[in-house]
Amino acid sequence: MAVTCSPALAAGRSAAVSCSTKGLPAASGARIVEVEASSLSCTKALAVARTVASQLSHNRAVDVPGVAGFAMSTESCTGCGGTTTSVALSYPSGGKVTISIRGAGGTVTPAPTPLPSPELPAPGGSGSVPFTI
Repeated sequence: MAVTCSPALAAGRSAAVSCSTKGLPAASGARIVEVEASSLSCTKALAVARTVASQLSHNRAVDVPGVAGFAMSTESCTGCGGTTTSVALSYPSGGKVTISIRGAGGTVTPAPTPLPSPELPAPGGSGSVPFTI
């Protein structure tokens, strides 16, 4: 598979470039329709896009190592192919990737944050009741 980047990459590494999604396979009905990269190669951005699309199409939380920031939005649109989910990731180095994924089989949301485990009071502390065996 050939990976191509916009000529804008040569103009400046901080400018967002559009990476070609031609030839990227669909992941369980989810199709990557757009990938933009800033201060990051298209090769890296497309690899991240495949990982994110796979995780979302299987209703898993987005988990990409080394990411410092994350944002996600979902937009429905009639006539454009269904629901489009946009995921923006940022790295401590200043690199950014924005991914648009269409048709992931319904509403795509990140996994909920788990609630903290309840703590039982210490014996003899508040909330304990004496009992006889």
